[in-house]
Amino acid sequence: MKMISDSSNKGKYNKKVHRYLKKLKGYRPSLSSFVVWLGLNQEITGKVNCHQSFIIKNYDAEKAYEACLSCDPTLATSLVTIYDNAYPGYSQPGTSTINDIYALRVRTLATV
Repeated sequence: MKMISDSSNKGKYNKKVHRYLKKLKGYRPSLSSFVVWLGLNQEITGKVNCHQSFIIKNYDAEKAYEACLSCDPTLATSLVTIYDNAYPGYSQPGTSTINDIYALRVRTLATV
């Protein structure tokens, strides 16, 4: 294991940190997924006929991509999966499990 806080190498360490931060500034955020798991206190198996459904806000591929880059889940395409329809008995009796996935751009939460 390499020690990175050695006081005798403080100047060298700071140079490495600054080089790394400069390199990070050149990176662009990539698309990723934001996943929401919902546990419902009721069964919805008989109420919904499919196990997966895409919710598409825009059929124009360029506009859909821009929606992903905007990091706004109200504009982005999402995929809803009802696990109990795909795998009978997935949830406890009287409950249901749903998964909602959004393709969004990951944004930096804080800057150093």
